[in-house]
Amino acid sequence: MIFNETYGIAGRFKPGDYACAEEFVGYLEQLGVRRVRITLARADLDSGHGRAWFEWLFAALAGRAEVLACLEGPVEAAMASDAERYVGFVEEVMNLFSPYISAVELSASPGPAQRDPRLDPAGAAFSEALAQAISRVRDRGKRVLIAGASPHHDGWLELLGARGLLREVDAIGLRAVASAAELGGHFWPRRIDQVRALLARHGSRAELWLTETYYAGPEHDERGRLLAFIEALDAPVQRVYWAGAEASDPARLLGRLLRTGGPAAVRELSHTAAQGVRRNGRGVSVITGGAGFIGTNLAARLLTEGKRVRILDNLQRGGTEANLKWLTGRFGEHVEFVLADMRDTDAVSAATMDAEAIYHFAAQVAVTTSLVDPLHDFDVNGRGTLNLLEALRRHPAPPPLLFTSTNKVYGGLDGVRFAHDGCRYAPTDAALARHGVDESRPLSFCSPYGCSKGAADQYVLDYARTFGLRAVVLRMSCIYGPHQFGNEDQGWVAHFVRRASSGEPITIYGDGHQVRDVLFVDDLLEAMRLAIAHIDTLKGQAFNIGGGPENTLSLLQLVDRLTDMTGRAPVISFEDWRASDQRWYVSDIRRFTDATGWQPHMSVNDGLARLWRWMASEPAPAVASARRLSGAEGRVAP
Repeated sequence: MIFNETYGIAGRFKPGDYACAEEFVGYLEQLGVRRVRITLARADLDSGHGRAWFEWLFAALAGRAEVLACLEGPVEAAMASDAERYVGFVEEVMNLFSPYISAVELSASPGPAQRDPRLDPAGAAFSEALAQAISRVRDRGKRVLIAGASPHHDGWLELLGARGLLREVDAIGLRAVASAAELGGHFWPRRIDQVRALLARHGSRAELWLTETYYAGPEHDERGRLLAFIEALDAPVQRVYWAGAEASDPARLLGRLLRTGGPAAVRELSHTAAQGVRRNGRGVSVITGGAGFIGTNLAARLLTEGKRVRILDNLQRGGTEANLKWLTGRFGEHVEFVLADMRDTDAVSAATMDAEAIYHFAAQVAVTTSLVDPLHDFDVNGRGTLNLLEALRRHPAPPPLLFTSTNKVYGGLDGVRFAHDGCRYAPTDAALARHGVDESRPLSFCSPYGCSKGAADQYVLDYARTFGLRAVVLRMSCIYGPHQFGNEDQGWVAHFVRRASSGEPITIYGDGHQVRDVLFVDDLLEAMRLAIAHIDTLKGQAFNIGGGPENTLSLLQLVDRLTDMTGRAPVISFEDWRASDQRWYVSDIRRFTDATGWQPHMSVNDGLARLWRWMASEPAPAVASARRLSGAEGRVAP
């Protein structure tokens, strides 16, 4: 069991949403959570299938968790009849679902927030109704709470205390939203002290439970979310119920940490992130997205060379927290880590203020994800890159910038004709087949991902021309190597290797004849070193970077090589082509070679063997795809 006994998750579901509830139940099992709070209102129960729905939901939860039912009443009741209806609602819920419930939170208060309930007839009616509701719950042998959501309810709690009801309940349920301004350990102790003093005045020994809390800062502020969670967990209360959407979603950093290591993992990362930016007068190499696959390898190389490295990453992609832990474990305090998002302009500016070189890798990296949420894709890739460029434009001495773009800026290579050559596609144009795609190829942004990365690509080049930034763009083909946690949406070479090594099936989109040039990450790092070394001659230019014509594979050819390595053929199935998938793409690397002397050195066979050995020594982390929990495991398009 991961969590301690004080912890639980708060959830609310639309009646009839079985799929969402089944996911939630599955998350509870993965998290090891044994306490859950479920909210239901009169309208939920009276909906077309409300009774059958809650019967199913409570039964599904009862065998896995201790259920706290929050019975939502009128927020601002104006008439005594509201109180009578609420008592009837409580009694009906207890009659229907009592066997599945261990505790009940009575959530109702009289009158507008500014009205003193002691002077309001509705307040007297509601306090009497609450006494009846408490009795109904106690008659069933269940623990009972009343809500004391925020300071404006203190007058209501004072009335209940004066009537002796606070001595009849087991706990007060506090619900509040933690904002960025309230982080730092001050919010919960202050509020809890207020309620404890009120209880003491009325001779109540009721416990205090945080029955629903979550972080209300910016959506992309993962650091604030982790800190708010830890502060709630450390609050001097008997139980904590965190909002389920944040705690259980594997696509969120908090949910992923809780699934893999529980609150201890959240504490560990919060401590690492709390160190923030450190300045000591020396220049620092800043790597955005530095806990990703390429960033981790680059950071390790720079640190080995004795350079200071600062990583700015929001750890959104599965596996990044494992990479960060490996880096900090190996290099200790020489690694600076900033848990932040490229959309946070203040964090980007602060992290780059003393940079001597910047490597911009942070991005939304999957075509499939961009198809699901194009706005998010642009916000991260387009606006995030522009935030960085603006920070550099304001810099008194802008450092060199290396930006990793993508071959997707060339689209589907419109107008190029392809033919089958065995188990792979090849262009019918002999020169193109011999050398690959060069930088004179017209841009043709395709898919939201191609558009957002293409826009960022062009912004970097324009800021070099217009504002004199020393910036270079590398339009990369398929990179592979250690510290890559590929999934069905991105990182196809690593994904194939992982599936084959574990004996799992692979699903291919298209016919498997798609061809890419592949480049081992060590060769890419050497290209990056040379790009920075030659920045004054390369600035304002874009270069195609990949394995080139000598290092190409089709999907089916990779399957064959993995069969040779494992001694068994993976189980393969096929599905329809994905939108924007290129039949063939190979980088013409001659222009960069002529400018720097760079050439790939790692052969495909040797690179695959290196990747295989690394994967054999590393457990696979949880990696969420664009189609979360869709049953699409193992599906790949390059």
